[in-house]
Amino acid sequence: DPAKRENDPRFFKYPLSNPVFSLDGQTIAYNHRLKGVTLFDVASGTSTVVVPDDMYVGHSLVSFSPDGTKLLVALGQWENPSVHAVYYPETGALVRPQVEVEGDYCCNDHGSPLWSPDGSSFYGVGSVQGPFGYHYGEVWKVDAVDGNVTKTSLSSYEEDQTLRLPVEPYFAPDGQLYFFLGA
Repeated sequence: DPAKRENDPRFFKYPLSNPVFSLDGQTIAYNHRLKGVTLFDVASGTSTVVVPDDMYVGHSLVSFSPDGTKLLVALGQWENPSVHAVYYPETGALVRPQVEVEGDYCCNDHGSPLWSPDGSSFYGVGSVQGPFGYHYGEVWKVDAVDGNVTKTSLSSYEEDQTLRLPVEPYFAPDGQLYFFLGA
């Protein structure tokens, strides 16, 4: 890829992306192209790569947990499966979903994952793809401590065999998780 070469102008166009502030405003987490997920300490002015990514724009950030102790990151397309994981800044631990996937898992195309209100887990939409398109989709609840996955809300087929995938999960004011079904 020519954008990997430092003498190519595209290399420098957008080296930083997806900045998010910690709840206390003391840390900025962001993705650095070719380096990975990085934490910037506002007080000291230092940055540290915490989830290395040498595969070119693979990892990116999503958000801090509601209590500010965890960071949700999207692991790059080179991971197997390419999913979201929970990073713990205090310990450096990275908790990946504990799940077997048939085919290629695609986690960002159907809405960003979101934290549960208490931060104990996150929800994301997974769609498994094969050589002939989508096989199925489902909403995953991923435990933030051990990565255990609870699969819910499978996709459905309409009478015309159109696959309806769950998309854009969100929590309503009543605390219930909702999502749309899309083609």
